[in-house]
Amino acid sequence: MKSIDENMRGLTLCADDFGLNKPVNEGITDLVAKGKLNAVSIMTGGKSLETGLPELLKACEKSPIRVTLGLHITLTEYEPLTDIPSLAPGGIFPTISSLLVKSHLGLLNAGQIETEIESQIARFEKIVGQKPGFMDGHQHAHILPFIRRNVLKSAKNHLSPSGWVRSCCEGQHRFENCFKASLKQNLLAFLSHDFKNVLIKEKIKSNDFFHGINNFSRSESYPALFRQWLAKAKTQKGKQLIMCHPARGIEKLLKTECYKAAADPIGERRLDEFSYFSSSAFDEDLQTAGFSLSKVQD
Repeated sequence: MKSIDENMRGLTLCADDFGLNKPVNEGITDLVAKGKLNAVSIMTGGKSLETGLPELLKACEKSPIRVTLGLHITLTEYEPLTDIPSLAPGGIFPTISSLLVKSHLGLLNAGQIETEIESQIARFEKIVGQKPGFMDGHQHAHILPFIRRNVLKSAKNHLSPSGWVRSCCEGQHRFENCFKASLKQNLLAFLSHDFKNVLIKEKIKSNDFFHGINNFSRSESYPALFRQWLAKAKTQKGKQLIMCHPARGIEKLLKTECYKAAADPIGERRLDEFSYFSSSAFDEDLQTAGFSLSKVQD
């Protein structure tokens, strides 16, 4: 008779934005050490990256499960590592809405985009001490037209042998709430499926299905949302990835002007996510749905 664990399916639960600030770093590090996460996406331009990274690496060693570290390619909201006037003329990346327009109208400089992405990869390799285990994009910027060409090129040159690029494809029913979703959300859903086809054509490894997109509203129960994602993943055959954005002890920082200026509109929601993943309810929900973070996805 097979054990319960042998009957489980693998699942990648990836925390984004490591390096953004201290609460995000501490929340992710705490969850990693407890075996509650098996992937972490790192912002190499994050102001708190170097101070938080040593503890994250220790937590990865302590974790009872294998943890993969990847690059969170950042081309929106924050500061670039290089001089990139076509995208960040004032020294700050644009919003995702602005980037969507620029990428579709061809208003970006390919050389500058490539230099920025390569710089983020180089910094990752230097301070983390290894090649990225995967690549994705802050606010899914890596799937946009024009930008994706640079991302795929860099992935082929810099990913570890088992490395992969995040697909943001949710499945066949991506438009089931299309009338409630914004034009931006529907466009991103369409681009996700198009990008998935490109990954297949280029023979680049990726997850088959993706979950975690939400409005980051505290009026919605995060545990209830997560259970919905698990239920949907359970019906899909293939590699599953759920993104998350936890943080610990962010309450005081949320009240400061410097944090408000840091453009983190999901700050309060990070508290709900950390609370849920820290609870036994999360473990029970995983087991009920038949998933295990310790299982390697085939």
